[in-house]
Amino acid sequence: MLTPFQPRSSVTEESSSTAPSLRSVPMINRPVMFRSGEAQLCGMLHLPASVAEHQPDIGIVFAQSGARGRLGNTFHYPYFARRLSALGYPCLRFDPAGLGDSTGEIPTGNMRDLYRQIGTGRFVGDTLNAIDELFRHVSPKRVVLFGVCGGAITALLAAPRSVRVDGVILLSLPVMLDSAQQGQLGRIPGDYARSYLFRLYANKLVSLKAWKRLLTRKSDTARIWSWVKASFLTREPKATVSAGSSDRDPDFNANVLESLDALVARQRKLLLLFGRDDKIRYEWQRDFYDKYWKTNPRYEACSTIQDIANCNHMFTLREWQAHAMDLAAAWLQAL
Repeated sequence: MLTPFQPRSSVTEESSSTAPSLRSVPMINRPVMFRSGEAQLCGMLHLPASVAEHQPDIGIVFAQSGARGRLGNTFHYPYFARRLSALGYPCLRFDPAGLGDSTGEIPTGNMRDLYRQIGTGRFVGDTLNAIDELFRHVSPKRVVLFGVCGGAITALLAAPRSVRVDGVILLSLPVMLDSAQQGQLGRIPGDYARSYLFRLYANKLVSLKAWKRLLTRKSDTARIWSWVKASFLTREPKATVSAGSSDRDPDFNANVLESLDALVARQRKLLLLFGRDDKIRYEWQRDFYDKYWKTNPRYEACSTIQDIANCNHMFTLREWQAHAMDLAAAWLQAL
């Protein structure tokens, strides 16, 4: 059953118990408001103390992630922004139109429909205006866009449309379009489903508490059964196809290919991070990397791809976020 989407979230930055304390780090956290079309967007600007002394080399704009705007789906955006600011990078997080504290409307509907809209660029214009807002406060020599999942696709689509963007950091980049109509079972690779079930439920087989939840129907049996069925399915590998081939999966997001081609043509840099326990990683491998990436050496020249062991799609645990942060910091230093 689909989760109904309610446009506005009541969660605030102050209510996030996972937000780290970096008060000992000299920085300025400044609320900002700026226009994007008819909407007034709200955001948080993180400024290193050093920004008052010299022009920063790189500024970072966080692209919208899911339905929680500037917080990120697991409150990782404040964590990333504060850590990057502590390293000397001014950062801007913001709520796109219709989310969080920003004005604008998103019609109530299914989450998957919203994700499909994001995959085709719903928040690209807001992101471009956020880049301009960062430049109104500081004047970095170049900008890097940072995004997780929906934020990653927004960052990728926005980057070729701004001459100020020099690179992108993309976590859990989706390459398939989502919708309320499509079936998800066929998307789950059998080998991944089997390893997922083993890791998640092996210990629960000897847990009295887990059996009690199952027998009292408190467990999500529909979800469990879908994974069990997926573990017995096999999907025939498709032959490598050209970018314009009609043999492409009908849910493949061609915007990914178009934007990536535009970025590498301009020799912009990309960092792509995936959790090894994320189904999106398998879709990336199967539907993009094997079909397009392998045949285009320009991608390899401009991009760095790394996996994080045991990590899930949303980088939920702080240890996974910290690992991603270390990789991002090293990549930015090299940039």
